Amino acid sequence: MRRNTANPGEWFTSSYSSGNGQCVQVRRQEESIGVRDSVHPKRALLDFPKEEWQSFVNSTKDS
Repeated sequence: MRRNTANPGEWFTSSYSSGNGQCVQVRRQEESIGVRDSVHPKRALLDFPKEEWQSFVNSTKDS
């Protein structure tokens, strides 16, 4: 994934997204990372502490 260039508080979609509209979006905030469904952006979102999100991202990277 390319480095995120969105401003804090802005939702963005991964550059790896296929563009079919069925993606997750991520938003950087001061203390946490928000994740939501791009198809239903008004529904519930997940909110992760930054450290937990970074652990998740690191665990998905190719070795």
